[in-house]
Amino acid sequence: MNLKKFRKWLKALRSKKFKQGTKALCVTNSKGRTQYCCLGVYAHECIDEEWEDSTLTTRPNAAKKVWGFRSGPFRDMRTAFLPASEISVDAQQALIRMNDIERKSFEQIADHIERNKEEFVTE
Repeated sequence: MNLKKFRKWLKALRSKKFKQGTKALCVTNSKGRTQYCCLGVYAHECIDEEWEDSTLTTRPNAAKKVWGFRSGPFRDMRTAFLPASEISVDAQQALIRMNDIERKSFEQIADHIERNKEEFVTE
């Protein structure tokens, strides 16, 4: 990613605009609450593609939407991963672990990203 996207992502993670969630880039639950993982915040703020409901479940009691991209190279990004051209697979796995398993806050994740800038800024 370039420096502009890097700064935009950090600002968004620290903004408190996004409710934190797990196991998907973006999920809207049955009560209409939308939650993002840290990579979902990046996708929302830094990738210029339209989102669509790409729910994979057929269970009626699941009653949630899992958001993915409508078109382009990110079309099948329904779960947590983004293309390595945006963020390396190793970096994504570390962030997923922090977000989903260790339950680090967006602020803590932003601090980690900022400390490890060289892993993320490639342009």
